[in-house]
Amino acid sequence: MARMPLLFLRGSYYECGFQKGEFFKSEIQTYYEEQEPKMSAMLEFYHSEKGRDFCESMMKAAHEKYPQYVDESKGIADGAGIPKEKAIMSRLWNQLDDALGFAEKEVLTAYGKGVAAQGCSNIFVNNGKEKIIGHNNDWASNMKPFIQLAYYAEYTLPNGDVVPPQKLLAIGGHPADIVYPAHVNQYGMCGDINALVYTNDELLQNKSTSFILNRAMQHAKDKDDLVRILTDEGHGIGWGWTFCVNAGFIDDPNLYNVEVGPSTEAKSSVSVVTISQDKIIEKETAGVYSHFNHAKHLPDKCIRTQLCDIRQARFDELPTPHDLESVLNIMGDENHDDFPIYRANGEGHLWFTNWSSVMDFTRKRVLVYKDNPKTSEPIAILPFSLVMDDNHNMAKQ
Repeated sequence: MARMPLLFLRGSYYECGFQKGEFFKSEIQTYYEEQEPKMSAMLEFYHSEKGRDFCESMMKAAHEKYPQYVDESKGIADGAGIPKEKAIMSRLWNQLDDALGFAEKEVLTAYGKGVAAQGCSNIFVNNGKEKIIGHNNDWASNMKPFIQLAYYAEYTLPNGDVVPPQKLLAIGGHPADIVYPAHVNQYGMCGDINALVYTNDELLQNKSTSFILNRAMQHAKDKDDLVRILTDEGHGIGWGWTFCVNAGFIDDPNLYNVEVGPSTEAKSSVSVVTISQDKIIEKETAGVYSHFNHAKHLPDKCIRTQLCDIRQARFDELPTPHDLESVLNIMGDENHDDFPIYRANGEGHLWFTNWSSVMDFTRKRVLVYKDNPKTSEPIAILPFSLVMDDNHNMAKQ
């Protein structure tokens, strides 16, 4: 029977991170060992003059704006016994990939040719009867997914402002980092992410890392707050791996797909698609949308690949989703030899669909699947009320 660890955390951001790092110590140390060739290259870059300036400018941006998430990341590393410099590299990983040419080499060589790199899938339905976001989380075969329920104590920022206590229900891809691909927060936000890839030959400094912005947006209070966090005035997300957010709010009738890309200005490039009950975007049906790891509406389309195109074409062929069963049928579709929407683990696979989730706003619950969601039962059904404040949890749909 497929399983996924369930972790309960309580304390300061550092303490919650430490608890997770200590609990998953073996898995995290193994993860770092597997990344050793790339980690050595990153450390060599970090110790160069050019690399030091680039890395420290991103670390400074994180410390200035979101020190609580830096503390959480430090806690994970300390709990797992990871050396300080390697832990720093892990926070910058998504942008160092581009700075060192790994993102370009790995993605441009692998994506769209004989071997596919990782890529998630999302299906939206918002038709008055159902309000659903279905998500397949595709990533590397060494991922160790888990479910986390965390209560973070209030945090005093350097300027004296106080971040109130936070509650978060999340599904993590790997316990080594602070990125949670799917989450529900206390304010009524439910969402997940798809990775995007933007390459650039220049080392633009003073940018925010993807990891930090991903973590920060998980405490958004509404759509405007989400866009504000992702726009990140004063810095903006760096080149390399960025992401889009697929989200809804319990007291908001709409769903949203928010793509986040880098720009030469001191802010991110952000584009929002609203999936409303009366707006036709795809499949000639109001309230239906899909997303497959490519920028569909940002001006800069980033790296669009064979994987994304094949999955998008398959979605266009399949019956229009209108309820939970029809969403699961699409999420579990295996109709392609190389790039099906649901990619089962197989011999020699470097990546596959690690897990799937459904944000069911109508019934106020998260369904979590470890196997094909079309043919299996969820391993967990988690109510939004685990973390949502009462005024949000009681909102009418």
